[in-house]
Amino acid sequence: MSRRKKTFTNYEINKNIAKILVLHRVWNGLNQSRIASDLRVSFQQIQKYEKCMNRISAENLIDICKKRKWDITLFMSDRPDTILDEWRSNYPSLNQNPLRVHKIIKKWKEIDRVGEDNYYYDHRFKKENNEWNY
Repeated sequence: MSRRKKTFTNYEINKNIAKILVLHRVWNGLNQSRIASDLRVSFQQIQKYEKCMNRISAENLIDICKKRKWDITLFMSDRPDTILDEWRSNYPSLNQNPLRVHKIIKKWKEIDRVGEDNYYYDHRFKKENNEWNY
């Protein structure tokens, strides 16, 4: 069985899933430990999902969406920012807490800043001259 090479597209998908996981978790006032107990993994594993160090499996994604009654189709979006904007306009009562939105945006910026390096470093790739070598 051959291993599929990790491409930039794979990273973008992983990054968007991580951002939407953060969006759901923070918007609903949940901490990483709570999500971890739902999935029966450690909170460190949730940290790794959210920092793009590990990819969340399809089984875990389906499991958490069922347990939390989250719409799994949102995880297929390539624009998490539009989801946040839609939620802010559709749920003004939950939008009363600006710290919640600020925390989501702060986490997303962290994912953008370190996610690519975490994803490729953890998978033994090297970046030279803005190109990834396998």
